[in-house]
Amino acid sequence: MLKDYRGKSPFGKDGGVTADFAFVYAGPYFIKIRNTQLRKSAICYHDLHHIFSGYNNSRIGEGEAGAWEIATDCWVKPYTVFLNLSGMATGLMYSPSRILKAFQAGSRCQNLYRLDITNVLSSEVGETEKYIQNGSGFRKNVFVVYSRFGLYAFAAYILLILLLVIGFTFGKRTRA
Repeated sequence: MLKDYRGKSPFGKDGGVTADFAFVYAGPYFIKIRNTQLRKSAICYHDLHHIFSGYNNSRIGEGEAGAWEIATDCWVKPYTVFLNLSGMATGLMYSPSRILKAFQAGSRCQNLYRLDITNVLSSEVGETEKYIQNGSGFRKNVFVVYSRFGLYAFAAYILLILLLVIGFTFGKRTRA
């Protein structure tokens, strides 16, 4: 499953785990960043979240996956919050409604970051899917979901301004 997903991914057969540098979307720009050990350790989880949530690797798809992960409380791995906010920021630029829907979906789920990746990769697909779908009930409260989304969207827009300045200055412009 992961091998098939990565075969179609623009990030390479290993999802970019062995690369020294990675690229993040910043609106119409790609910004080159160092592929730190912390980022590398999150890639497999993030790719699995793409698979189970159904979001692709486009700018909007990365934004959806970022919003989904943030809504699932990815703070267990704090460095993923920045990466997910950057994806969410670009997604908000292109399709705010899809990013909101992804956040709402994530609010009903839980992520895999709390689990050992070796155990996740050796488990049955249905077992992993059941784990993801077993989210916390308090997040089904509409007020809580929209309030959290508003706060994260605000942070994402602030980050987007920074990323666009960096992208304009140092990034490589690509087609949307």
